[in-house]
Amino acid sequence: MHVWFFDAASNATLAADFKKLGKAAGIGESVNDVRDFLGRMQEDWLLIFDNADDPKVELSKYIPRCNHGNIIITSRLTEVNQIASSGAHLDFFDLEQSEAVNLLLKHAYQNLDNNNQQLVFDIVNALGCQALAVATAGAYIASNPTCTLSNYLSRFNQKHTELLNYKIKSLDDYQKTVFSAFQLSFDQLSLSTKLFMQICAFFHHTAIPVEVFNRAAAFTGDDLEPEEEKTPAVEELKHFLSLFTHNESWDNSIDELSRLSLIMYNIGSKTLTFHPILHICIQETIINKDRVHHIALLFLARATPDSFTHVDYKFRRLLIAHAEYIYQNNLSTLLIHKCLANIFYDAGLWVKAENIYQKTLIYCEHYFGKYHHNTLRSKNNLGYIYKELGRLEEAEILQKETLKLRKKVLGESHPDTLTSMSNLASTYSELGWLKEAEMLQKETLQLRKKVLEESHPDILTSMSNLASIYRQLGRLEEAEMLEKETLKLRKKVLGESHPDTLTSMG
Repeated sequence: MHVWFFDAASNATLAADFKKLGKAAGIGESVNDVRDFLGRMQEDWLLIFDNADDPKVELSKYIPRCNHGNIIITSRLTEVNQIASSGAHLDFFDLEQSEAVNLLLKHAYQNLDNNNQQLVFDIVNALGCQALAVATAGAYIASNPTCTLSNYLSRFNQKHTELLNYKIKSLDDYQKTVFSAFQLSFDQLSLSTKLFMQICAFFHHTAIPVEVFNRAAAFTGDDLEPEEEKTPAVEELKHFLSLFTHNESWDNSIDELSRLSLIMYNIGSKTLTFHPILHICIQETIINKDRVHHIALLFLARATPDSFTHVDYKFRRLLIAHAEYIYQNNLSTLLIHKCLANIFYDAGLWVKAENIYQKTLIYCEHYFGKYHHNTLRSKNNLGYIYKELGRLEEAEILQKETLKLRKKVLGESHPDTLTSMSNLASTYSELGWLKEAEMLQKETLQLRKKVLEESHPDILTSMSNLASIYRQLGRLEEAEMLEKETLKLRKKVLGESHPDTLTSMG
């Protein structure tokens, strides 16, 4: 069998390889000459079209028109499947862990033993068992005496660019590095899709909800404070969103990335997942990382609901991994502060939530003054976090101060004032000051019944809290009656699967 290998990266490389074959066979050097020659040839042959990753390459022009011979095409393009006959298409995924381990050790010229087994597993898992990345890691370790299995990941985290561009020295003529292989596909993307990918690079690489982008598409800047509106990142976000002016725009970018096998799209959950190495490669294409990071933060902030319905709670839970990944200390807008704090709050990540609420309070006091509703809300939230962290004395001091200010600014029956009363009563309860807790929680419940609808969730919260105090006081009959009433109303208002209903049932 005759076997010929063609570089299908571009029309130019294909034409050059066909010309070489035509010249060697003495049949003419044009693509048509070689294609017709192969069509007439009676002996069996195999053509390998490698790296056919550019949609502008018309592979059909190079395929002989005959019923014999064999062809292998390697490509990241899903549309190449259409060229193959039925049943002749194979998807190649990442290596199995055992295969990746063998590949790493082969290129590193090392053997697996009890001392290095976990190190090897850590490396191949961090590289997502991607064949070229694993082989490159092994070759780099073999070629650099100061780099070992024990310190490779540390060096990789510090020197992404150098290691992603490391070229394996081999006897064949394969010239691609991990990054250059990615760059070939990246260069084919439209501008809007490139920007879309770069924003995704600041989210966690797994399960990015497409709903984040749908929600952020409504961004106008109206919910920013005046001093935040003219920042470069806000202007760039508005420009970016102008590229996605109709409902199908996000779908177009997702389809474009899927065709080049640059993402995995889960139709059921409507989420995007990037290979971890690809995710790092995307970051290497970004010139102004701080600016794009800020835009990604604004995306997340705009998409994060500020209310506390069951639906909002569930959506914020989907964002926890992304909030942790994207979080840095240099947060820039109140909108971003509130978004991340709410996500960490829902997740019970109290220390991170405390850090952000402290910064938010300083920010609000500086820009709005001590009586502004944003400042009072930040102070209230920080007091609640102190309570959850078990710092009850600090919580009590801050909550009393917040309640005093809210009564002065908003009045005694304002919903925010009543929230502060309820929070302070809960802190009294945890401090063991049960009489004080009962008095304040009763007052809160009475006022809430006056100003809110009978079935409002805040009223149900007060009823539940008061029942808990009765139970602590040993007044079990009163506690049980109030708990039953609360559960009945919560089932009716919130539904049986709402967290508050489940708490009452427990």
